[in-house]
Amino acid sequence: MKKTQDEPGLFFELQDLTVLFSLVKSMEDRLSQGERNILIEIEKTLYEHLSIKEVAKLISTKTGA
Repeated sequence: MKKTQDEPGLFFELQDLTVLFSLVKSMEDRLSQGERNILIEIEKTLYEHLSIKEVAKLISTKTGA
């Protein structure tokens, strides 16, 4: 996670997001709607910065697909 004095908020490195995504994705069926919204935003960010194949691999690893 990056820390900054310039902007308020949390800033994550891509590697941090992949770990967080994997953890939260594995609990997807138990998430509240708000938590699902966060998962969706993380997934969108990963699709912006990783290949579709890399994101699909993250998803299949955690869902057993």
